[in-house]
Amino acid sequence: MTQASITHATFTIERQYDASPARVFRAWSQAELKLRWFACHADWAPVGYELDFRVGGSERLRTGPAGGTRLVFTEQGAFLDGYTGRGERERGTAIGLDNLQALMRSALSQP
Repeated sequence: MTQASITHATFTIERQYDASPARVFRAWSQAELKLRWFACHADWAPVGYELDFRVGGSERLRTGPAGGTRLVFTEQGAFLDGYTGRGERERGTAIGLDNLQALMRSALSQP
């Protein structure tokens, strides 16, 4: 019998965005904007994305400086049988947050 394993992890990533809190919130809460930055690899095309941005809602994706917005992102995870680990997930999330920074700098995300 194979012994199953699980690793629990929590990490925090902090970013400073040159955008108002309302713009950063909109990029998190509107599916069409979040889909543009959330995936950690630009060459991964999403095959499905759902976002219910309400209390108790869910999300499913398959596949700063003064005047800006300080975002602190904390994620908790359980990584089963060594398929992925905290480091890999943290690196992917950091890439996604860098993608958010690029979106905030673009004219396409302006209100």
